[in-house]
Amino acid sequence: ICNDLQTLNTWYPGQIHSFAYPYASTGPTTQSILAAGCPGVGQYSGARTVGGLKSATDCPGCPAAESIPPGNPYYIQTHESILSTTTLDQLKTMVIQAETSGGWVTLVFHNVCNGCSSYGVSPATLDAFLTWLQAREANNTIVRTVNQVMTGDTPAPPPPSPGTLGPNQLINPSLELDQNANNQ
Repeated sequence: ICNDLQTLNTWYPGQIHSFAYPYASTGPTTQSILAAGCPGVGQYSGARTVGGLKSATDCPGCPAAESIPPGNPYYIQTHESILSTTTLDQLKTMVIQAETSGGWVTLVFHNVCNGCSSYGVSPATLDAFLTWLQAREANNTIVRTVNQVMTGDTPAPPPPSPGTLGPNQLINPSLELDQNANNQ
């Protein structure tokens, strides 16, 4: 783990923050190595497995989203890997469940391609999902990296729109509405 982190830091200085367990294989020993960090090399801010969250086909009794912060930063739960058979509606459901329950969802994409792998999502499905997801900002759903969530480097959602401006650039140009409800 430390040798690999050192190599990755050489290739991508300052860009390596989170760990993904190969084939989701982990246990207390691996998690404790990650938590201890690598002297002189650095430390991962978190590590994700695959699974542990409720999905359409797996783990119906599991939570819909990971907590913020996660109970164990070196065992961040996700939905099962996104497959070529994962539909746009299933991707949307994962996000809507997290919006309803609170928390965050880490989605595991392996490939973006047309038919190259059973672990590949089509570019069209991914594009449609990202377009849909962008509109979810109105629900305070924001897209962030694992590191941004783990370090708290997540900007606040944009403030609500103040309303439509009138022709003179005032929201209530004739002042007939009591905007602050103080009867004045």
